[in-house]
Formats: sequence, structure tokens, C-alpha cells
Amino acid sequence: MGGSRSVRFPVMTASEFRVLVRGRFDAPDQETRAELVAAADDHDLLRAAFTEDGTLTYERSLNGFTFRCTVTASGERAEEDARVEGELKAAEVLDNAGWPYRGLGSSATNMDDIKIRRG
Repeated sequence: MGGSRSVRFPVMTASEFRVLVRGRFDAPDQETRAELVAAADDHDLLRAAFTEDGTLTYERSLNGFTFRCTVTASGERAEEDARVEGELKAAEVLDNAGWPYRGLGSSATNMDDIKIRRG
């Protein structure tokens, strides 16, 4: 009989993505506006970081906001999947706070593609 034959499948490795989600507050009522302004110091740009849970930053003008998070994804659609997951995380944070929003858009950077210059 014939010898055994080994079949190799490509290994899908997961990559870490930094996802940046941008959006706008959607006509918050007076009470929500006051709540957002009161919390603005906790959402200052100086506190921005890419974390698994994400960080939300905005200015007191309440024109727009940015949500930063890290997402692990793999496969051919990894970047798109990371963007979608980042937008879902942002929506969850905003929904839980009761803050209306619109126009979410995102970009994702695969950290495997970033070259660090040492020297």
C-alpha cells in the first residue's frame, strides 16, 4: 500500500489592530449636554490610549468624539472585522452612557505592519 501523506494547512495567525473610531454626538438634549460637559475632563485627549476596553475622548464643544481600542483579528477580512468590532465597542460605550451619536467611521492599523526604528 501507499505511504502516508501529510497535508499542510496554512496557519491563521491573529494580529493586533489599533482601531480609531470617529463620530459625532447626535443632538444631545440639554441634560445630556450638561452631563457630557461635566465629564469632559475625564475624556480629555491627554487620556487617550489604545486599550482592549477602549477610551473615548472629546472636547467641551461636543462637535465630535474619538474612540480608541485594540482588537485581535485574523483571516482575509481581519482589518474589516477589526474595524467593525471597534465600531461595536464604541457604540456599546456610548449606548451604556446614554449619549446619542451618529456617523461612526473607523480605521484600523495592523500592528504587525508597523516597523520600529531602533538606534
